[in-house]
Amino acid sequence: CTPGDFTLHMDKPELELPIHLWKGYIHNESGQIAGSEGSLVTATRNQYGKGVTLWIPSLVGMGAWRNDDYALSNLLRQELAPEINRLPVSFAEQKDGMMMRTLQSGNSLVTILINKSKEAREVKLQLHSAQKGTILYQNKTGRLDKYTVTLEPEETMVLQWTN
Repeated sequence: CTPGDFTLHMDKPELELPIHLWKGYIHNESGQIAGSEGSLVTATRNQYGKGVTLWIPSLVGMGAWRNDDYALSNLLRQELAPEINRLPVSFAEQKDGMMMRTLQSGNSLVTILINKSKEAREVKLQLHSAQKGTILYQNKTGRLDKYTVTLEPEETMVLQWTN
């Protein structure tokens, strides 16, 4: 453990990730190397059954948080793209301070959005299938325009999506 911030280079996909406190290294026996520093392996990708694991034994979450960096978020969006594309509702892009939960109720979806930032946010939503949105609840004056939502700071909005 070494105090401080470092950078981890990923080869597949190619990007730089901020890390904090330590760089972990892997004694790789069977995985595809996804990141390295010279002869030291810093990330591997392993296929097991129907799944794939990307193993990065460094504190990339702590590095992203400390450096206010979106590289980890971008990596996760790439790695999880097939799963994200199957979600009924998701953010079209990264938005700082936004929270979302979606529930299914019968044939409709209910999405709860919360803007935890100190600024108004306009966010585009991605829907798996074409749906019509209706505001069920809001505690301020935010707006819904087709698939774009505008929320004031600390605003909560509940949307219902129907065919």
